[in-house]
Amino acid sequence: MGRYVTPELLLRGLSEEHQAQLTDDAGTGEADAAVLEEAIADAEAEADAYVQAVYPLPLPSVPRLLTRIVIDLAVWHLFGRRQLHDDAVEARHKAAVKLLERIAAGEIALGIAAPPAKATGSAATNKTDADRLFGRDVLDRY
Repeated sequence: MGRYVTPELLLRGLSEEHQAQLTDDAGTGEADAAVLEEAIADAEAEADAYVQAVYPLPLPSVPRLLTRIVIDLAVWHLFGRRQLHDDAVEARHKAAVKLLERIAAGEIALGIAAPPAKATGSAATNKTDADRLFGRDVLDRY
């Protein structure tokens, strides 16, 4: 079961003809849940690769935008496994990837709390040369 999308939600985005055409490997005329879950898992992994650049995973809630993106990616994966081409599916996939790139760059927020920004700068220390256990004279003998 997907974290962002369920098979039922994914099927709502496909016509009945496409549901069987894209997933029915056994010839039953029904959508194959295992194939749907595989496409969802692939799409979620792809989305996570971008999202984790800004947000810690797993996300505390699933933003609607991310659900839409994962559905578009999963449909594209289903078409790809049958080597079918559809201009609308291709356009939605490209748009989804562009959105993910903008999320990863921090240009688009998902509407959930992002972790605090990492501190930048140099580290400070209170150690001096006098704190050395082995001085240069000892180390030069080895």
